[in-house]
Amino acid sequence: MKKNELRWWWFLFVLLALAKAVRGQTPARPQLDVQPATAQQLRFQWTSTATNFMLESTDALGISAQWQPVGPGAVLPNNQFTFSLPVAVQTRFFRLRAVAPPTPTTVSETSPSRGESGVAVTRPTVVRFTAPLAQSSVVTEENFSTSFGGRQLLTRVELSADRKTATLFYLENMPAGTRVNVLFDGTGLLDETGQAVDADGDGVPGGQLSFSFDTANNSALPTTAVSGHVYATEAVPDLAHPGS
Repeated sequence: MKKNELRWWWFLFVLLALAKAVRGQTPARPQLDVQPATAQQLRFQWTSTATNFMLESTDALGISAQWQPVGPGAVLPNNQFTFSLPVAVQTRFFRLRAVAPPTPTTVSETSPSRGESGVAVTRPTVVRFTAPLAQSSVVTEENFSTSFGGRQLLTRVELSADRKTATLFYLENMPAGTRVNVLFDGTGLLDETGQAVDADGDGVPGGQLSFSFDTANNSALPTTAVSGHVYATEAVPDLAHPGS
C-alpha cells in the first residue's frame, strides 16, 4: 500500500472513531409510539424520563412547515407520558422535539430578610417563589420551620392561592431579643413544570435555604422609668364661664 493511501485510511479511521464517540455522548431520543386508543382516538406515548421533549404536530412537511405543540401529556404508572387525540380526517404529522429544560423555581424573597433586626415577636415569616408550586405540592412544617437555641417554634404553614407564597404563622410568640433561625427545605416540593424546587438558588433542583434574623428586645431596662404628665390635645371648655 502506498504512503498516501495509508494516510487516507488512517484519516478515515480517525473520523469514524470521532463520530462514534460523539454518538456515544449524545443522549438517546425517546421513541414515539402511536396506538389506537378507541375507534375515534389515537394514543401517543413516550418515556416519562424524557422530560425535555415536546410533542408537536403539523399538517404539511417541508421548509415552511409550522409545527405546533400538542400538549404535555400525563404520566402513566408504567413510566410513560401519554396523550390522546381524536382521529382527524386530514393528514397530520407528529414529532418529538428536544427543548431546553425550564429554569427551576427558586425563592425570590424572604420576609424578614436575611440578617434583619428588630423583628416583632408576632410577625409571620414568609418565602416567595419565582413561579407557582405544583398543585400536588404541600408545604409542611417539615419543609418550613424556625428555631432558636435548638428548639423548634410552634407554627402552621399556609400556601397562597396563587401557590407562589408560603407563610409561617406562629402559634407562640418568638422570644424577644433572640436570633431566630429559618430553614426552608425543598425536598419533595415540585413546581408547576414538575421540577424540584431549587430552594438554595444554586441552579440545581433541590437543596435547602437557611437564614437568620433577630427579634426586637421589648424587655424593660433596669433602673429606668417613664414619668411625666399627659395633657389633652384640645383645650378643655371653661365650665365657669360658658361661651367665653
